[in-house]
Amino acid sequence: MKKQNEEITIHGLVDLFLPKLWIVALVSVLFATLMGCYSLFIKKDTYTSSVDVYTYKETPPTSTTTSNLSYAQSMIGTFTEYLKLVDFRQHVRDRLEGYEDVTIADIQNMVSISQKGDTEFFVVSVVSEDPDLSAAVAKIICNELPGKIAQLPQSAQVQCFEPNVSQLPDGKGTVRNVIIGFAIGLVLSLLAIFAVAQFDIVIRSKKKLEDNFDIPVIGVIPRVDAASSASGN
Repeated sequence: MKKQNEEITIHGLVDLFLPKLWIVALVSVLFATLMGCYSLFIKKDTYTSSVDVYTYKETPPTSTTTSNLSYAQSMIGTFTEYLKLVDFRQHVRDRLEGYEDVTIADIQNMVSISQKGDTEFFVVSVVSEDPDLSAAVAKIICNELPGKIAQLPQSAQVQCFEPNVSQLPDGKGTVRNVIIGFAIGLVLSLLAIFAVAQFDIVIRSKKKLEDNFDIPVIGVIPRVDAASSASGN
């Protein structure tokens, strides 16, 4: 009778995967190559312009204090959500000249915000495939954000510094993507081999027969090809 709850052991996994390591390696290298080719030949260059923004509650403090730092950190989420508002994106879009095909959805996809370390500063980053577009949007945000933030109920105040504009493309992350591709190929190939083994009902060895059915094997009939049998006659 076949065992219903066959345990998965380390030895069993080694026996399962070791003969198929070449498949795992081949699939992993294939995925890594595909991801590398995507980064090098398909993924377009992007350019980032950023704006450093200093936030405070009422008047600019002369030095960093715990209360002002805590307040600034608590406002990061508010500023992030504010930049996502359709009204603000539309406000930026209305002041963007020479880019009639850019939509407010495009502006949302370009803009992100993050805190600059454990400080009262946060950074608004604008990423675009057009360096001039990212620079233009960053400058508009720098000019318009302080006045808009000042209108919020929390009485927040921000001070924007001159945008950091780069005409050099960002890194494509080729090495990172190759590593990610290799990891994806590794995991998928291992899962596929394991899944196939779990659904495989063919008995290919004496040991597997004894393990699965817990019965002694008296003898094994050798396989004889029809061609070999005919030549023997």
